[in-house]
Amino acid sequence: MPTVGWRRVVVAASMAILVGACSGSAATSSPEVSAMPVVRSPSPVASDALSPFPSPSPVASPLPSTVASPSPNPAEAAPAEPSTTRFVLVQETVAKDGFTTTERYRATWSEPDGAATKFLVYGVTECLRSLQENDNTPCVIAGTALPGSKLKLIGTAAGTARTIDVTWTLNSEAGPGPYQAVVLVAKNGHGSSNPVVLWSALVCYGCVI
Repeated sequence: MPTVGWRRVVVAASMAILVGACSGSAATSSPEVSAMPVVRSPSPVASDALSPFPSPSPVASPLPSTVASPSPNPAEAAPAEPSTTRFVLVQETVAKDGFTTTERYRATWSEPDGAATKFLVYGVTECLRSLQENDNTPCVIAGTALPGSKLKLIGTAAGTARTIDVTWTLNSEAGPGPYQAVVLVAKNGHGSSNPVVLWSALVCYGCVI
């Protein structure tokens, strides 16, 4: 091989070694690919989050168009029927003739203050349930129709009262009283309550009175 050519080969080989050294140095200084942070694709985001005005939360459906009317103000309605009623004999007076007896009864009840302007006590003059199937049951019960012609007012009390005494006379000890039942009614400017039965005689079907 000529001398000049050999020298060129040596120079070329030296340059190749230098180039390789440089290449190796560059590879060593670069960070490992596996050590680089992994950038993940963003998680799916709700479309509302991309808007500056997200959709409002669900709201309960509005009230139905038909709404029950509120209960009437107690001060603007007829009073309820009196409760916790009692009717007891408090005095019995026999006349000197021995045939006439006066009986005094006391009625008591409960009622909210201001609910009534007055209380009325009526005597029922006839046994209104006098049927065979009702024998030995009260002449008047809750729900019995009370014709005005069969009622007699025997006592009136103020709206602030919760008791009243009523009297009647028996013509003989064995005879019946003048009333077959006694009822109580609360009343105000808007109407009357349902009547409350304070006392009632029993149906005696077929009895001669």
